[in-house]
Amino acid sequence: MGAIDAGSYLYGHAYRIVYDFHIDDANRFFGFSEEEFFLSAAMAAVPVADSEEITLPKAPIEPCDATGGIFEHNALIERAYRETLPLRGCKAQPAFPKMTFHPAAWEEAILKRRSTREFLPSPMSHAAYEAILESVAMPVPSDCDEPLQIYSVVNRVEGMEPGIYRGTKRLKSGDFSQKAAYLCLEQKLGGDSGVTFFILSNGCNYRALYQKAGLIGHRIYLVSVYLGLGCSGIGAYYDDEVNDFLEDDGMVLYAVAAGVPKA
Repeated sequence: MGAIDAGSYLYGHAYRIVYDFHIDDANRFFGFSEEEFFLSAAMAAVPVADSEEITLPKAPIEPCDATGGIFEHNALIERAYRETLPLRGCKAQPAFPKMTFHPAAWEEAILKRRSTREFLPSPMSHAAYEAILESVAMPVPSDCDEPLQIYSVVNRVEGMEPGIYRGTKRLKSGDFSQKAAYLCLEQKLGGDSGVTFFILSNGCNYRALYQKAGLIGHRIYLVSVYLGLGCSGIGAYYDDEVNDFLEDDGMVLYAVAAGVPKA
């Protein structure tokens, strides 16, 4: 999803993420059973009129073993997939992101994007922090938009008091770098960064909200690289303690640390 978002800007295409489609039919057509399954779809560049009816070809694709013969069923994963398929109360997001990055530099950022393994304990610029926030706030066009709460633990940003922020609003002052590192499963990245973002949601459509969080994380990655910073996504954290720390009971979906990379 993040690649589609980034590539659409690079090539001047519109795109839209689709969650409400015939997923069971698509799974059958592609020969998926429990090994793989569809979560979403996306349309880019060519819009389809509402009056057009789209059907899959009658002949299914021959299934292939994607696991090398070592697949093991997991009843919990299979149940979670089935239970998160239904969509409830979706609100479409028709707007598109309006990025203003230099196309050549943006393409270079896409090609150079890598996870930073270590940050220097040096401050990042306030302009860079604002640019990341601006990209995060841009819409994600889809047929099921879910609200995300994005918190910033500001450790080292020029001209900003360390603390917990939501957008540009400071919620709590203090040096929480060690706490952020601990919450990120005791990884130094969370504390040595200029800022560590925690993405939460109280939405009800799990597929949509989780994938949107991943796309937003990808934007943070690319904007950081574009600005000469480092970035690392953190998928492991102490969920309940993050909730207590931020005083927010939403699902903790992702953490992303950005800052000055160590050469």
